[in-house]
Amino acid sequence: MKSIFQYNVLRVMCLSALLIFLAVPPLSAQEHRQSLESTLMEAEKQGIPEQDIDNFVDRARGKNISDDEIAAMLQPAIKLAAQNLPYNLVIQKSLEGMAKGVQPTLIMKVENKLQTNTLEASHMTDDWIQKPPVQSMLARSSEQNQGNGYRNLVLATVAKVLFQDVPKNELGQLLSEMAQSDVCSKMDAKQVPMAIRILPDLATSKKHPDVSRSLIIQAIKGHFTAEQIQQLPMAMARAQQANQLPAEALAHGIGKQINEGVAPMTILQGLFEGNFPGGPPNGVPPGLNNPHAKGPHGNGHGNHGNNGHGNSGGNNGNGNGNGHGNSGNQ
Repeated sequence: MKSIFQYNVLRVMCLSALLIFLAVPPLSAQEHRQSLESTLMEAEKQGIPEQDIDNFVDRARGKNISDDEIAAMLQPAIKLAAQNLPYNLVIQKSLEGMAKGVQPTLIMKVENKLQTNTLEASHMTDDWIQKPPVQSMLARSSEQNQGNGYRNLVLATVAKVLFQDVPKNELGQLLSEMAQSDVCSKMDAKQVPMAIRILPDLATSKKHPDVSRSLIIQAIKGHFTAEQIQQLPMAMARAQQANQLPAEALAHGIGKQINEGVAPMTILQGLFEGNFPGGPPNGVPPGLNNPHAKGPHGNGHGNHGNNGHGNSGGNNGNGNGNGHGNSGNQ
């Protein structure tokens, strides 16, 4: 009897617990809201503007992303802000992913990669900016190119380039070369972010990163402005497409022109027109490797013509020679 009594008591307790569980509304939704609210408070505490936070949450909820996922997606930006590191790129990439309908789990993978890249970039940037030649260069610059704001601008640029899978050692080597006295003495603070930014865009960077680094340093020394540096990858692509020659040969040709003192605007204009800088390599006659490029006018005389005028021209460039034909019809 005792065992049956104990069994019944246990049975009643289990049923009571089940009834209580079923009678009380689930707390998960409330807990999720509290979790998100505490995350939003932490984001604001770390200096992320309330407007940015509200926009992020509204965009996420518009894509039916849960409160738990929103809280998790905000964590990388909050952690960066807590370390006084730029977090805007993380938020920007998240918003881009949401706009494209990317799943939250994939967005979080991108965020985590960016967070890692930003932490790496902070060490690389701080090491570069503390070099004496760099400090001297910054001292010559305007106030807007000094202080923490400029440091974060360079840092964010380095993070973006790392995110594009440029090897850390290659980017580190470029920064090292950009910290040399002979470079810093001719470098303006505005050139730095753009010089870093074009590294993954140059056609030579994948197979010949040393050629890309050399070209960037030559452009800085050759007084290319930040805007002109920005145009280099597109100008090179245009000239390479027109000439069908290796990108490294093109880069060497540009470097040669810079060393000869050719003005940056002249170099860029020639590239956009499809001309090989300084003339094509290996003695290829101008115009032969690129029939669309501008070359010297031909001087040849025509051999056959109507009414005594020849139409054949010289082979160099696009010129058409005009002369009297030998067998023209009168």
